[in-house]
Amino acid sequence: MEQNLLARNKKMSIPEGLILDKYGKTMSSDVMKTMQSLILLSRLARVEEMVGAAIFLASEESSFVTAQTIAVNGGAWAR
Repeated sequence: MEQNLLARNKKMSIPEGLILDKYGKTMSSDVMKTMQSLILLSRLARVEEMVGAAIFLASEESSFVTAQTIAVNGGAWAR
């Protein structure tokens, strides 16, 4: 029973990068350029680009994935 409970209580996280949402659109052009320079893809994410990782983690395809972090950040941590 304990193993079954652990399997249903997977711990996952999706730390998003900078997103071009209503907050991202309020940045000054200087701040936007600085932020983009820190991201390997040189742009902010679109909201819809976050969905794929969440769908994967919620799907049966991720049944053996647990205690992981999937960073959707355009390579921001790589620099």
